[in-house]
Amino acid sequence: MSVSDLSAALRARGLATRVVFGPAASAAGVLKSMLPQGRVALAAEEGQFAAAQRVRAALSGFTVYMNVLGAGSCGAELFSLPDDVRAAVGIGARGIAAARCFAALRGGCSLAVPASPSARGIWEKCVPAGCGDYPVRPADLVLFDGALAAEGGGGGALAAQRTSAPALSPAGMPFADPRAGGAAGVAAALAELAPALAAAEDAEADAVFSGRGGQENAFRPAAEAVRAAAAAFCRAAAEGGALSSACEGVFSASALYFLARRDAPPVAAEEAARLAAEKTKQGYPACAAGVCLYFARRYERLFSSAVPRPYFVPDYCARLARAAAETGRALFSNVRVPSGEESARLAALFLQARGRLARGAGLFAEGMAGLLRAYFIAGGAPPALPAGLAGALYDLSAELSPLLCGPALERELGLLPNPRAAAEILFARA
Repeated sequence: MSVSDLSAALRARGLATRVVFGPAASAAGVLKSMLPQGRVALAAEEGQFAAAQRVRAALSGFTVYMNVLGAGSCGAELFSLPDDVRAAVGIGARGIAAARCFAALRGGCSLAVPASPSARGIWEKCVPAGCGDYPVRPADLVLFDGALAAEGGGGGALAAQRTSAPALSPAGMPFADPRAGGAAGVAAALAELAPALAAAEDAEADAVFSGRGGQENAFRPAAEAVRAAAAAFCRAAAEGGALSSACEGVFSASALYFLARRDAPPVAAEEAARLAAEKTKQGYPACAAGVCLYFARRYERLFSSAVPRPYFVPDYCARLARAAAETGRALFSNVRVPSGEESARLAALFLQARGRLARGAGLFAEGMAGLLRAYFIAGGAPPALPAGLAGALYDLSAELSPLLCGPALERELGLLPNPRAAAEILFARA
């Protein structure tokens, strides 16, 4: 995907972010398109000091105040800077979010410099919970340096990780480990794209069963970009060439996914992966890879051979009580209890549409295979979810999204067990 394609996607959503693919050394020229001179705040994630120094040196002509965000910091210390600091540069996802928040409250502009091929932090409507979930506008400028991202912000070379991919056994954190350099950062960026593949099929299924079939599937372009980026990454690694252009493809796919998520309902697989990461204390990217691999296999089985149970009524109260106990959130709006006539129609429609949806599930599984191949080549470790956890999260995810996707369909068609009691939960909350 080219910069012009990404710019077109931004314009279609009414966003004015300018994206530039180029070296970090061009940071001053990019920023001068909005601020010819003056004082600039630079916020970088812990572990991205080398990248921060590189960008700081590139900002010739500006007075730069650099701040490295420690563990748990959301950048509040930036607001002790003078009032005439009118621009903020963020490096890495947390640094970008802090820069956006600072720019919003100071009435300035922001420049995002990703330290990996992930677009996380650039287009979310709110900054992370540590900053109070403050609504902010997207980054004004994005400078993506493929070579810098391949190095993980200067933390190491990815070329050493070019190995063949092992097989994956079927066994939130909002941000990947900020200390992850080189291969670890690229692998994390690839793994966190797995929910994009699930989201495309979820939107497709919901369009069939909810009657919203006339709406565009906003996740389909992102899923196609993910498959293309993974294949290009594998080819580049096999040929032994520079991986900077392959990282540009991964970043573009990530950008399309995060743009699609801005106005979309929660994605069941992503919510399940976020819960797995929170409860097991594993990184979100690896959990996303493991959870989505399980979802792909369940979708294939659901749409190829599942037989609906006639006249089945789920125990909605018990399921919602369990979901609230797991997440600490009221999720009533995610569930709509159908009438008897609607239930019968759903079962009949399922049998009619299953062939089409089975083909989509096959695309999901193929996409996961290609994505995991790239993930392993980038040095990603096989996801290690506790036994039975993926299945339990799949069951729970029926209440984590309002879409009539795989888990919700299994609930409505009598293919998921009713909870034995509201107290039957996966994890004890502190």
